Amino acid sequence: MHTHVREDAIVLYGFAHDDERRCFEALLGAHGVGPALRAGHPLRLSPAQLSTAVLEDDLDTLCSVPGVGRKTAARS
Repeated sequence: MHTHVREDAIVLYGFAHDDERRCFEALLGAHGVGPALRAGHPLRLSPAQLSTAVLEDDLDTLCSVPGVGRKTAARS
């Protein structure tokens, strides 16, 4: 579980596996990507696929996540 607190909301995110939660929390520092978008990545990419895409600068794979464009993917 991860709790995200803003001044206007408290949102709880749940994950089926610890590696999904760790991946989500690692992405919290990514500029220009909100928590709702970060929570959507496990639906499209496994933590291993996401790690590989970031390490290899695979923008096409990163752009397969809904809401991620080339500029956002390039920031990874």
